[in-house]
Amino acid sequence: MTRKHPKPSVETNGEPLYEQIAAELRQRIRREHQPGDRLPSEQDLADSFGVHRLTLRRAIDALAAEGMIAKRKGQRAVVLNTRVNYRLSAGQRFTETVRSIGRAPKSELVAKAVENAPENAAKALDLPVGARVVRIDTLRYIDDLPVVRVRHWIPAEPFEPIVRTYKGGSLHGLLESEFGVRLKRISSEVYAEPATPEDIATLFLPPSIPILLCRNLNADESSGRPCEYAEARWRGDAVRFDVSMHGR
Repeated sequence: MTRKHPKPSVETNGEPLYEQIAAELRQRIRREHQPGDRLPSEQDLADSFGVHRLTLRRAIDALAAEGMIAKRKGQRAVVLNTRVNYRLSAGQRFTETVRSIGRAPKSELVAKAVENAPENAAKALDLPVGARVVRIDTLRYIDDLPVVRVRHWIPAEPFEPIVRTYKGGSLHGLLESEFGVRLKRISSEVYAEPATPEDIATLFLPPSIPILLCRNLNADESSGRPCEYAEARWRGDAVRFDVSMHGR
């Protein structure tokens, strides 16, 4: 049985009804479907939104034009592979990278604190175990879909003020504007592992999809001093890494 969804209202934001339906379907596909899945029939979807089938068809046509789905006459639409080709390079930043491929990035602050460095972060940052560090947890989105949970560790000296000033958005951009430090990636380690319950809940992840854990070390571009160690937990179905450590 097709799940019933509230009928979008034209008055909500002034957008045509079919565009509102397309936006809702876009989010459902990213959260609930995998490449190769078939959507319900046009009539079932039209019934679920309480709209005429022709209105629903315009929404389906819009998604097909974007390359998110494929449709054939007489068959239900099929979800295509929508992975982002994400470049891991020396001067890479999440916000800049996502914008460069025509997608919309967002970084949301989840938690922040000053704490004693755990062993993994201390080793990466060349600090004594237990040294004071700033820990910042963020949730990053591409086109309103949460795709990666990131935990950052930054030496408290001299960066402790950032625990007060960082509210979300580009962390690297704030480090550059407040401290004059432009970060350069010097290493990345990527491997797959099963998703945790927190991954599944936060990233709207089907339990069968693995996490791609990316451990990154970034240094001050001018001095070479390690300034940030981060562990990023990516949806395994959302990204394809293009690894290059030369140039930006």
